[in-house]
Amino acid sequence: MVGNGVIIAGDAACQVNPIHGGGMGPSMMGGALAGKTIIEAMERRDVSREGLWLYNARYMQSYGAKQAGLDAFRLLLQKLSDDDLNYGMKHRLVTGEDALKASMGEDLHLNITEVTRRIFRGSRRVSLLKKLRRTASLLKKVKAHYRDYPTLPKNFVVWRNKAQDLFEKASG
Repeated sequence: MVGNGVIIAGDAACQVNPIHGGGMGPSMMGGALAGKTIIEAMERRDVSREGLWLYNARYMQSYGAKQAGLDAFRLLLQKLSDDDLNYGMKHRLVTGEDALKASMGEDLHLNITEVTRRIFRGSRRVSLLKKLRRTASLLKKVKAHYRDYPTLPKNFVVWRNKAQDLFEKASG
């Protein structure tokens, strides 16, 4: 999201929620981080790509990690058949509250009792339970990877390749 003498934010930087397309919150976060980074770079007299790179890291390690997790969740939703999606909602394998938390970028924390209930309710669709479990695990890995976004441009290619591998698993 940076180049020599330029930072992009908001819709131009794809800072939107991948589930519903909302972008005011992410854009404001991007704008605030851009402003902070620009001030620091100007004080150092370095508005090169390298001098502005910290903006990428700051955004990706915070809001970008949430968005990446949502994108992994979106890929699951798109792959589910209508039957699986209807079954999951009807039998409360995925609740409206779960979907709301996911859309807000929050982690889903269930106690052992709730996990047991959902497993029991989903016992007729073991394959769906496995997909949900695999997606939850992948979502955590994606968010952790984004929180480890490189603070230097020279480390970006290795980071990007791992991110692509994670999303290939999500869409595969």
